[in-house]
Amino acid sequence: MPILLPGKSGGFTLFEIIVVLVILGAATAIVAPSFVGGLSGIQMETTTRDLITCMRRARSDAVAQQKTFRIVLKANPDGKSRYILADEFQKPVKSYELPQGITFADSENWDQDKIFSFYANGRSSGGEVLIRNKSGRKILVELDPITGFGKMARKLGEGGRR
Repeated sequence: MPILLPGKSGGFTLFEIIVVLVILGAATAIVAPSFVGGLSGIQMETTTRDLITCMRRARSDAVAQQKTFRIVLKANPDGKSRYILADEFQKPVKSYELPQGITFADSENWDQDKIFSFYANGRSSGGEVLIRNKSGRKILVELDPITGFGKMARKLGEGGRR
């Protein structure tokens, strides 16, 4: 047990506490922006995986029911993009909305909705789509026409760089 001299306490001074708080504040200010960017990237990856899962469901339903199923990608001018799982007549089965700040990157060039078809033999129409977040990062999703499976092909930085 330490021996204290008379008139001395074992606590910290106000100055020491303030110095520690300033150091913690500076560290938080430096680290916090990287967390925000990381969350945006995670949200984009989750959205991409949800789209790929929807593609697998469309393929499974097509094979199981021996009907054509489609995924219709819709890019709205108001910024809210969505995709729809639909039957062969494009009657919606289920609709999914992309989170705020995430869009189909190449949608400004679309004349009409982008459609991926899934056939009873397990094949698909094939194709690809880019998903972009508000910071400009992109993920390419490819749909294989022979196997009918979608996959996350690659992640691209701003300007399309890896």
